[in-house]
Amino acid sequence: MPSRMLTVLVWAAAVLAGTAGALTGCSGNMGVLPERWDGTWYFRADLGAPGISSLTDAQARDLLGETIELGEKDAEFVRIPCAAPTYSITQSEIDALLLDYRVSRERLPLVGGAAEVLEVQCRNSVSYRLVRLTSGCVIASWEGRVFRLSKKLQRMPQDNTQDPQCLRDETRPR
Repeated sequence: MPSRMLTVLVWAAAVLAGTAGALTGCSGNMGVLPERWDGTWYFRADLGAPGISSLTDAQARDLLGETIELGEKDAEFVRIPCAAPTYSITQSEIDALLLDYRVSRERLPLVGGAAEVLEVQCRNSVSYRLVRLTSGCVIASWEGRVFRLSKKLQRMPQDNTQDPQCLRDETRPR
């Protein structure tokens, strides 16, 4: 009888652990970089500073064309190395994500209701976050400004007309 009780307790713990992972949105691939995120990402457009930013408009323009490199064994953020990166993915409601950034939807009117969030943790305790909206738009915050990212293509188009929509009405945040 005691071994049966132990089996039931182990099974219950496993079920609860799986449920907790599902509730937090974990992909189950902690530390593994999904293929859809692997590669070179370009800072494509400045979506503005919905809050306090240490970047001026000129500095933000200078970041356009800079890259984020994501790979299994290494990563780099605007030429800053990220040693031994680990990756985790969660699903988040847009309102919760904005609350985490301490920004209202009025200040940063992101499209959609949910997003996939890629957290990148570097060995030196620095972490970065990339967000994929349901529209397909990928954004990142850099020193208080929000940027649209585009995955590296063979040839980058000169305009943003083919990029997925990030903001409602594509208005720039105030």
